[in-house]
Amino acid sequence: MTARQYDLRIDQGADYHLSIPVVNAAGNPYTVTGWTARGQLRRPVASDDVLFTLDDHLTVEDTTVELDIPAESSAEWSWRQARYDIELVDPDGRPTRLIEGFAFVSPEVTR
Repeated sequence: MTARQYDLRIDQGADYHLSIPVVNAAGNPYTVTGWTARGQLRRPVASDDVLFTLDDHLTVEDTTVELDIPAESSAEWSWRQARYDIELVDPDGRPTRLIEGFAFVSPEVTR
C-alpha cells in the first residue's frame, strides 16, 4: 500500500466522518481485519506537540477505516490548519501509512 493524499475539511463544532477504503497497489480492496489504526495531527510535522490524537476516533473494519471526530472535540480546537496521517498496524506490529495530508478547520461562528 502507498499512502494516499487527502485533505480533511472539518467544520468546527460539527461531527466529522470519513470512510477510508483500504486497497492494494492494484486498487483492489484489502482485508485488514485484526489490524489497528492510529493517527495524529501536528503543526508543523516536526513539532513535538500533538494537536489532536485520532486513535480513539478510528475503527478498522473489513476493508475500511472509519474516522469519526465528534463535534465536542472539534469545538475545542483553536488551530485552523495542521498536517495529519493515519497508519494501519498489522497484528505483528508493523505500521503502514494509509493516508496523509492537511487538516483544515472552518471556524465555528454560532456557539
